[in-house]
Amino acid sequence: MKIFPRVRPNLRTFFVTSGLIISGIILFALLKIYGQFLVFWIFGKPKCDKCNIIVIEADVLGSNHLPCYGYYRNTAPNLCTFAKENVFFSHSYSQGPQTTSSTFSLFTSLYPVNHGINIPYEKSILNDKYLTLTQALKAQGYNTIYVGPSIPQVPLDRGIERGFDDIIITPSNISDNPDIMTWWKKGLQKVVENTQNGKKTFLFIYTDYLHDPYLVGNKKLLYASNRYSNFAITDKELNTLTPEILNYYLTSVSERINGGTKEGYTSGDLNLYKQLKEAKNFDQAKKIFFSYPTIERNHALLYFNYYLRINPKDNNVVKYLAALYDEKINMFDKDMGSFFKYLGENDLKRKSIFILTSAHAEEFMEHGDWGHKNKLFNTNLTIPFIMSIPTISNRHINDLIQNIDLYPTLLGLIGVEKPSYLQGIDLSDLIYGLPDAKKENYVISQIPYADPPLASISDGQWKLIVNTKINKAISLFNLVTDAKEQKNVADNNPEITDRLLQELDKIMNNKNTKPIKKFNFPDWINDEERRKIIKEGYF
Repeated sequence: MKIFPRVRPNLRTFFVTSGLIISGIILFALLKIYGQFLVFWIFGKPKCDKCNIIVIEADVLGSNHLPCYGYYRNTAPNLCTFAKENVFFSHSYSQGPQTTSSTFSLFTSLYPVNHGINIPYEKSILNDKYLTLTQALKAQGYNTIYVGPSIPQVPLDRGIERGFDDIIITPSNISDNPDIMTWWKKGLQKVVENTQNGKKTFLFIYTDYLHDPYLVGNKKLLYASNRYSNFAITDKELNTLTPEILNYYLTSVSERINGGTKEGYTSGDLNLYKQLKEAKNFDQAKKIFFSYPTIERNHALLYFNYYLRINPKDNNVVKYLAALYDEKINMFDKDMGSFFKYLGENDLKRKSIFILTSAHAEEFMEHGDWGHKNKLFNTNLTIPFIMSIPTISNRHINDLIQNIDLYPTLLGLIGVEKPSYLQGIDLSDLIYGLPDAKKENYVISQIPYADPPLASISDGQWKLIVNTKINKAISLFNLVTDAKEQKNVADNNPEITDRLLQELDKIMNNKNTKPIKKFNFPDWINDEERRKIIKEGYF
């Protein structure tokens, strides 16, 4: 029998082979995770200069009520699935808790104190030497389209309208059945037509559907029990006119007109008042009342049928309001599902940059108020920022971003140099994962019109709120250990407080822009209502 000699293993060969296998596994894993960025690292980011740009500003959509941002209810499955598959920023902040202020920051890339357009009814006009985002894109050959309501909070006569080729006015979505996609398609169809004709489009969609009052109709609710209180949740309830409401309206108008403050009223308003006063009975007055779409009429109905009936000190009522807000987010998410389907069916996603964000968030008594009052806590400031770009997928970014960054980032993605005065930064290198990409070190929010004027600055760990009139710290929070901002630790951390104060001062003194014109409130808004508007930002 032939005896074969035993072969001793070559340890060197074994280790070399093992090392190659392990290296191959690691390389494969790295390619799987970072493969889409290797080309960018080597050759630089691509220029999406032929891409359409579609931006949706969903007012009052707080990221703290979305499951992809950690919320316990699955309020937005379509939106969050889309976020997971595309570019998702987990730490995005608004420039302020009011729509007018933050929307102008989005369009100008300027902080609220610098662009100067912060109050709905104060007729300041944006300085015309500063290009809006729309004007900058129009200069690059974009057909520009606005879709949304014309409301005092997003005024189309104070600068935002500049540069738009088409403005499609939608109803203000204070409704329990808004049918959002019917209106959005009017803009989207133009994008499809332009794309087919080789023309790129900038479509900006603003919706106030998520704004209070939280009207959810008589639909079967997912999160709220049967109606808890007697305040309106349907259009019919909201628009119920009573003699008490009619008398309130007539009395308030009469006091101003008799006081000689006719300025600010349209001829239609004055004619309505005259007809109402001369009406023979309530039924006739009711018919006249609903024939004119006046702001004051809607204000009277909202006040009596909604706000006056809510007791925010009752914890059960607050939970119910939050649940109704979540219901509206869920209904909005269904429309977003239809929107994403439309993008796919019309091959727009492959040819467009898309961004969904918000003007600000919403508070439910976490800091003593409901709605979005003049406070700079994160319950009013954390907003979503979800993006899709044809060349990127599955990108999750934890760095800070604020809505003044949207303008320069879009210009960076299409390969256009940003104007030097923009205060936001271009995050396109960060999106493409390039080395040495610019990042926001701080996010800043402001309420310049408050008394006292307020600002906040955060580096992600620490958050400082400041009285800017005297440049003095009001409160400091450690967001890592106190995410809900309940414990003021300014006195215990003077070095951190001083550092953030200095950084805020340095950033804000870097630019100083002002509105070109400024007018007083209309005379027909009396002192009491003026204070209310300034305090609450709305009615």
